[in-house]
Amino acid sequence: MLICAAVLVSGCTHYVPVVTPALRCEPAANLLQGCERPGLMPDGSTYGDLLRQSQTDRQNLQRCALQHADLVQALAVCNEEIERHNQALTQINPKTGSGKSSSP
Repeated sequence: MLICAAVLVSGCTHYVPVVTPALRCEPAANLLQGCERPGLMPDGSTYGDLLRQSQTDRQNLQRCALQHADLVQALAVCNEEIERHNQALTQINPKTGSGKSSSP
């Protein structure tokens, strides 16, 4: 009789784990740094040197601005999705009785 009771009790209980919220998107600090500064013109530079440096600086600035905008947008989308997921978890966990033992 004792063996039957032990089998019944152990077979009828299961554990539903609590699903924890996901982490936020946090890129490395070097990804959030601003754009590099324009190049310096050394003494004795020609007008042609100035034009070449100006073109290089403009290209670097445009590339940096695009990369920064992409990073900002990607982080915003990622954080919105994680927030949506976390809100769904706050509604699901109480309904499932997550973290508690239950009997079928």
